[in-house]
Amino acid sequence: MYRSLLTKQKNEEHLEDDGELAEQYPNLWAMVGDSAYTGGAKHKVRLMHIKKQSQQKAEERDHFKSLGRDRVLAENFYGRMLGMFKIMRDTYVYDHQNYDELFSVCASLTNYSILANPLRNEEGTYYRNAVVDFVNEGKQREKKRKRQQEKYSKKIAVAKKRAREEEEDVTRNVRQKS
Repeated sequence: MYRSLLTKQKNEEHLEDDGELAEQYPNLWAMVGDSAYTGGAKHKVRLMHIKKQSQQKAEERDHFKSLGRDRVLAENFYGRMLGMFKIMRDTYVYDHQNYDELFSVCASLTNYSILANPLRNEEGTYYRNAVVDFVNEGKQREKKRKRQQEKYSKKIAVAKKRAREEEEDVTRNVRQKS
């Protein structure tokens, strides 16, 4: 999916492109991602990672500042989409064969919405808050799962102890009868 979206069109070939990996992928535009996204190699696309300010060299700062502005636009876009479509906010639990189509429809309708109502910074904040909520939900699920596993382990330990005690009682009874 990414390659087709990032492939340069005939009318874009004259545009200057000297960004990262331009020589390796001359027919593709670059995609910006944070350090958590590792799909560039998997999808064989140009991926530029935004570095934390402390990791940036002095000559890279202007470049990453520009990318940061682009990232803000992306966060605002996703904030709008998350606000419009609840299915995009929650963990997707339905048939994953349909997800690409669903995402495309939601992205298209979000773009249409942006034509009528330009993006605002609050939507980027909404997106970041949604991501934090999503991460917290994952942590809560993990804690709940751990509690359930501990409860189950205790239950198994009690059952094993009872079984040993019953076995000892049976053995004792057998010895007493003989």
